[in-house]
Amino acid sequence: QYLAASDLSSSGIYPVTAWNRPFDVDVSGRSIDRLQNLSDGKTQYAVIETSPQNGPWAPKGVPGVSADQFRGEVWDSVIHGAQGVVYFPQQFLPNFSYDATPPAVVAQMKTQDALLTQFSSVLLNPIDPSSISADVSSPLEVSWRIYRGKMYFFVLNMSNATLSGQDIHFNGIGAAASVDVANESRSLNVSGGAVSDDFTPYQMHVYTV
Repeated sequence: QYLAASDLSSSGIYPVTAWNRPFDVDVSGRSIDRLQNLSDGKTQYAVIETSPQNGPWAPKGVPGVSADQFRGEVWDSVIHGAQGVVYFPQQFLPNFSYDATPPAVVAQMKTQDALLTQFSSVLLNPIDPSSISADVSSPLEVSWRIYRGKMYFFVLNMSNATLSGQDIHFNGIGAAASVDVANESRSLNVSGGAVSDDFTPYQMHVYTV
């Protein structure tokens, strides 16, 4: 009933510091999928953990999200269709703080906010248009957009492992012989419709054609 009466919805779900489940950081994207299904595709926001919350419900000593995990949660939610991102920085114990976000996460937040701003006009276009697509193997995730005649492919390593030689297969890019990697001053040659690239933990590359 709530979803039927609302214009948009969001979920605050914190796998690292509230659940102590650091290998479930993809729950941000999974909750977006669930709410989209329940709301018949209404706009979704994601609420992302940034601090060691020290909630009374969690085991003592549960850490806050790391800078890499934070980056993964942000882009996992965007790839799954979030049209906005909100941060939850509070800490509850031993004393309440409105913002206990550690410096490393603050720095990562500034970097990712700048990237979200850079690509905001791209990301707010229709999600995963059917005229193009990309295929990746887990733990990679991908989403794509078309904006002003260019194609954008957002590919995320949703794991804490360094991955080498990962194949990304593009569909609908025509005879393009190369793709540019945004903000990285490099391009990759396309062979058989695919490129191969490396990823650090929770790293996201943006490929443009």
